[in-house]
Amino acid sequence: MVYFFLMKTIISYHSILHPWSTYLNRNSIYHGIENSEERKASGKNEEGKISISNLKENDLYHFILEDGGQGIRIEKLKKILDRTDNPEFDNFRGASDEKISQLMFRPGITTTTKADITAGRGMGMDIIKTKLEKFGGSIDIAFKAGSFTRFTVNIPIVQI
Repeated sequence: MVYFFLMKTIISYHSILHPWSTYLNRNSIYHGIENSEERKASGKNEEGKISISNLKENDLYHFILEDGGQGIRIEKLKKILDRTDNPEFDNFRGASDEKISQLMFRPGITTTTKADITAGRGMGMDIIKTKLEKFGGSIDIAFKAGSFTRFTVNIPIVQI
């Protein structure tokens, strides 16, 4: 019985960790890291960097993914707000950039103009948040325009 519970816990953690790491890496590559010409023009190293780290704090595991890209494109998210009259988005109108950045976790929201098989369809970030919340976790965003985006995935530790 204990073994089954342990295996169920490991499988549950894997079902959270695999999707978030895949989607956040794709997000950083597709939306965050600029192409080499754009990076060079903005005074950055031509090669972008994505770092992944983790830490345990009290009853949470924190998994951190940070890219040295362009940050969250708040202006594009604001344009999405301007184009919709959906009342679900009313609490984002006139909000802080930090609050507006949360739009990326809504289904169907993307800041790119073209989609392909791996990104740009407005599904990945919604999937991450939904899976984390089902497991009692959360995701935080920190960013600076033109500099970086940091996602911190917080997952509760299950005591066995």
